[in-house]
Amino acid sequence: MLVICVDDAKQNALGVKEIVRGHVYTVRAVTEPDVLLLTIFGRPLDELGILLVEVLRPSNDPELGEIPFGAYRFRPVDEKRLAVLRKAQAPTDEVLA
Repeated sequence: MLVICVDDAKQNALGVKEIVRGHVYTVRAVTEPDVLLLTIFGRPLDELGILLVEVLRPSNDPELGEIPFGAYRFRPVDEKRLAVLRKAQAPTDEVLA
């Protein structure tokens, strides 16, 4: 499933943005809300998390595993519409006279 980032305001602990608003990412997994992560990051109890193919976010604590992004930061992408846009932007072999 493809998603587009709509919220890149938060940064990681080093002050680096890990995702960019307007970029399209591939969902690797959807995670259930986790009480420990909710406590650490102050997320709502009903918020799902998303793991992305393009971005790995290992935690310093092996027991935590990978830290998901909040699902609210993304919206689904219609893959058919995206294909049309990619085709329109693709270079052509036509030579204008």
